[in-house]
Amino acid sequence: LAAGMSMQDIARLLVPHSTGSKALPEGVNLAEHALSQVHRATYARAVRAISESPPRSAAEFQRIAAPMLLLGGADDRVATPEWLDRFAHLVPGTRRLNLQGVGHWPQLEAPDAFNTGLLQFLAEPKIVH
Repeated sequence: LAAGMSMQDIARLLVPHSTGSKALPEGVNLAEHALSQVHRATYARAVRAISESPPRSAAEFQRIAAPMLLLGGADDRVATPEWLDRFAHLVPGTRRLNLQGVGHWPQLEAPDAFNTGLLQFLAEPKIVH
C-alpha cells in the first residue's frame, strides 16, 4: 500500500505472486481485475484488521459446531497449506481439500475443481457436534 500505488498497481504486483503454477490464465486475469476494483481504503482496512486481530485460542476454535470445509491451493503463499492443515485439526469434523497447482484464488484459478470439491462437501450428510 505504498503511497502513490493504485489498486491496479497493487493487483499487478500481488496476483502473479499468489497464483498457482496451474492457474487458468482467465482466472488470473479475473483475480487481478477483481483486486484492482477494491477501494484502496477498504483494502488497507482489511490488511490492518488481519494484522491487528487478536489471536484466537485452540479452545475457541474447538467450540465451532458447524461443518467446515477448508479448501485451498497447494501453491497458496497467503493461506498456506500448512496453516490450513493446522487450522483444520483445531475444528472437529473439518474436511480439508488441497488443490494442486493452485494459489490464493482457487475459485478463479481452478473453478471446475473448486466447484466439484464444494458441491461434494455440500452434498455430504452433516453431523453437527
